[in-house]
Amino acid sequence: QMNGALRSIFVISVVLIFCYVCIYLFLSERKPISSVLIVDTIEHVLLRNTVNYKWYNRTRNAPIVFLKDLNLNGGNDLYLPVVTKDIDILQQFCQRTFKCLAFNTSGMLMTLLPFNKWYKSTAKQNNSLYVLDMDYCDLNLCPINTTCTYHGPGNYTCTCPSEPIHVVLSVDSVDFPGMFPLLNSLKQHHTKPLTVHIVVSGKDRKELEIQLACRDLMKNMKIEIVEFEIPANFTELIYVGAEKLQYLASTANFARLFFDQLFPSLCHILYLDADTIVIHDIAELWSEIITSDKLFVVVERALKYGVGFYNVSALYKERYGKSINMSTRSFNAGVWGLNLDMWRRQKLGDEIIYWMKMNRKKQLWDLGTQPIMYLIAYENVKSVDSRWNLEGLGWRRSISSEKLSAAYILHWNGLRKPWMETVKKDNRYYVWNDYNKPVCNGHGKCTNGESNATGRCICTDDYEGSYCDKKKDKKVK
Repeated sequence: QMNGALRSIFVISVVLIFCYVCIYLFLSERKPISSVLIVDTIEHVLLRNTVNYKWYNRTRNAPIVFLKDLNLNGGNDLYLPVVTKDIDILQQFCQRTFKCLAFNTSGMLMTLLPFNKWYKSTAKQNNSLYVLDMDYCDLNLCPINTTCTYHGPGNYTCTCPSEPIHVVLSVDSVDFPGMFPLLNSLKQHHTKPLTVHIVVSGKDRKELEIQLACRDLMKNMKIEIVEFEIPANFTELIYVGAEKLQYLASTANFARLFFDQLFPSLCHILYLDADTIVIHDIAELWSEIITSDKLFVVVERALKYGVGFYNVSALYKERYGKSINMSTRSFNAGVWGLNLDMWRRQKLGDEIIYWMKMNRKKQLWDLGTQPIMYLIAYENVKSVDSRWNLEGLGWRRSISSEKLSAAYILHWNGLRKPWMETVKKDNRYYVWNDYNKPVCNGHGKCTNGESNATGRCICTDDYEGSYCDKKKDKKVK
C-alpha cells in the first residue's frame, strides 16, 4: 500500500499527463504546413528579388520560411521544449501569441528583430529559425510619419521623411544655469530648421516656462517642453552604487532611456548635456546622424568599456550568444545621436529592463545610465570627428586656446561648471560666458506676475520691449 506522500505524487503526475494530452489534442486541430520555403543562407533573404514573397494583410495564418543555420537572440516570449519535434504545434503557438513573429526548433517563440541581431549558427536543425511570412508593415512596426517597405520574411525598412534638426535636452532645475547658454549657442549655430525638445520633471516645469519667457530664444528656432516622470515600477530598478553617486539617479539622467516613447513621431535625435556649448553649425553633425546605419553616433574616447564594469562578460554572452570585448573604446554620453527607429525595432527598452534587473541583483556597475548605453550600443556605433565633443573642461587643469577654437562642441563634464562662482575665470570660461546672456538682457527682472501667468520682463527705466532689449530715447528738453 502506498503511503500518503507517494499517493500525492501519483495523483499530481496523472493530472499533469492529462493536462498535456488535452493541450496536445486541442492544438492538433490545425492545418498542416503545406509550403515551407527553404532558404540556405541569409544572403538569399537580403536579396529582395530572389523569391517572389507574398503579402498578407493582418493575418496570422501566414506560411513560414525556414532559415537554415540562422538564429537570433532577444525578444523571447515563451519556451516550449516539450513540443520541439512538432513544428506545426510551434507555429500554432506562435500564430496565437501576439508578439511572436518567429520561432526556432529549440522551442523558443520570438519577437522578430532586425538582421544585425541575427547570427549564423551551426548546421544542426535545432539551431535554425522559422519566420512567419506576413506583412510586417501592416503591423505598424514603424514609427508615426514614416514609410514602411516590406522586403521579405523579417526584412522591412522604415524610411523617415526629411527631418529638421531635433535636439533633445534632459534637465533638472540645477541644470538651468548651463542650459540657457547652450540654447543661445544653438540659436547662433544652425543653418537648417531646428527644434529643441527640453525634457523636464513636473516640479521644474513652471520655473522653466517662466525663465524661457524672459529670454529671446525663439526667433529662429522652436522650443518644446516635454514633461516626464520616472515610472514607479522603473524606479525600483535604479541602482547607482555609492552615496556620492546618488545624483545620477535623477529624472534628467534616466529620461534618456525613454526617448523612444517621449518622441514617438521622430526617427532621429541629437542629445546634448546642459553643460555643453555649440560653436559650429550643428547641421553638419545632424547630417552624420541621419545618414548613419548605426544606432548611435558618438565621439569615441580612449577610455575602455571595461572601466567601471564588474563581471558583465558572462551575462552578455549568455544574453546575446556572443562575447563582448571589454577593451572596446567607449564614448562620453553627453553628446550623441540616436536612431530612434532602430531603437524601437530592436526593442531595446526590453534590453534596458533586463540589464537594470541584473544590475540591481548583481551590482554590475556603480554609475547611472552610461553603462547601460554601452551595453546596448556595443558594435552599433558610428564615431565622428572628436571636435564634436571636446570633453573634460570641468576637470582639466588647463587647455590651449588653439584646442578651444578648433572644437565644435565644448563640454564641461566634471565638477567645475562654468556658472559656479568659485570656478577659475580662464580662456574656457570666457568662451562659455559669451553665450551666457542674462535674463531680460540684464536690463530688468523676470517675474511671473500672477501665479498662473507666464514669465515676463519688468524693465528698468532706461529700457523697454518684451525682453528689455530696446533702449529708450532720451527726450531733449
